[in-house]
Amino acid sequence: MYYRIYLDTLFFVNFFMDYCILTLVSKVLRLTTTHLLLRRILGSTLGAVWLCVVVAFKIHNLPCDLLSYAGVPAIMCLVLMGKNNIRTYLKGLVLIYIMAAVLGGILHMLYYYTIAGYLLQSATLEMWLLIGGTALCMPAISRVFTHIRRKNVLSETEKTVIFENSMNKVQVKALVDTGNSLSDPFFGGTPVSIAEYDVIKNAISQEEKSTYHLIPFNSLGNENGIIPVVRLKRLTIIEEKGSIHIEKPLVALYTGRLSGRGEYRMILHPEVIREINNRQGVEENVFKSDDAKKVSVSDDAEL
Repeated sequence: MYYRIYLDTLFFVNFFMDYCILTLVSKVLRLTTTHLLLRRILGSTLGAVWLCVVVAFKIHNLPCDLLSYAGVPAIMCLVLMGKNNIRTYLKGLVLIYIMAAVLGGILHMLYYYTIAGYLLQSATLEMWLLIGGTALCMPAISRVFTHIRRKNVLSETEKTVIFENSMNKVQVKALVDTGNSLSDPFFGGTPVSIAEYDVIKNAISQEEKSTYHLIPFNSLGNENGIIPVVRLKRLTIIEEKGSIHIEKPLVALYTGRLSGRGEYRMILHPEVIREINNRQGVEENVFKSDDAKKVSVSDDAEL
C-alpha cells in the first residue's frame, strides 16, 4: 500500500491552515506590527515549505521532528511578531499551538463524525472540506479567543474607584489603560485620568469645580481636541489589601461613553497605578509628582 502525495496540494493546504492560525493569533493579540499581512504570508509560506521538504526528502529523525514541532512554529511566531517583548512572543507561540489543536480537532470531527465528512470522502473532496471547514470556523474561534482575552485583560486591569464629597459618594469601575498618556501641561505634565462626567458629576464639589480648565489631547479621529479637567480633593482606589487614597488627582471629564458595554466608566492613568504599586505595603507615602500628591494606604476596604 502506498500514498500518492501532490506537493502543490500539500503546500496549498498547509499554507492555508498556517495562514488561518497566524491570522487568529494576530487578531487575539491585537498585533499592530508593521506589514502584518506580509508577515502572515511569509510565516505561512515558511511552515508550508518546510513540510514539503520533509515529505519530499522523507526526513524522519529526532532533530527533524524537534524542528518541525518546536523550531518552525517558533520561527513563524517570530516572523509574525517582529520586534516585540518576550511576554507577547511567548503568548503568541502558545496560541499557535492552541489554535492548531482547536482547528485540527474541529476538522477531524467534521471529517469523521458528520454526514458532510462522509459525503466529501466519497467525492474525494477532502481538501475542500479542510478549506471550507476552516473558513467557516475561523470567525467563531476568533470571537471565543477574543472574548477570553478581553475577560483576562479586564480582570487584571479593573479597579474600583470611589469619588466623594461632603454630600455624595460615587463608586465606579475603572480600567488601567497603558495607552492613556494624557498629561496636564499647566501642572508640569502631571498625569491625568479620565472619567465619564455623567457618572461623577454629583461627587464634584463646588470648590473642585472652580479648578475647571481645558487641556489639549490627541486621540483616534480627534488629533486637536480639548477636554475639561478638574482637580479633585481625593479619590479612593479599592484594593484587596486595603483602600488607597490619592490626594489632589487631576481628572478629565469625558461627556461620552468610555466603554460601549459599560464595563468601566473611568480610565486610570498607568503612572498613577505604577506609583501606587511602588508603595504598596507602606502605611503612608508621598506620591512623587510635580505638585507632590500624597498617597496613603489604609487597612479598611469597606465602603
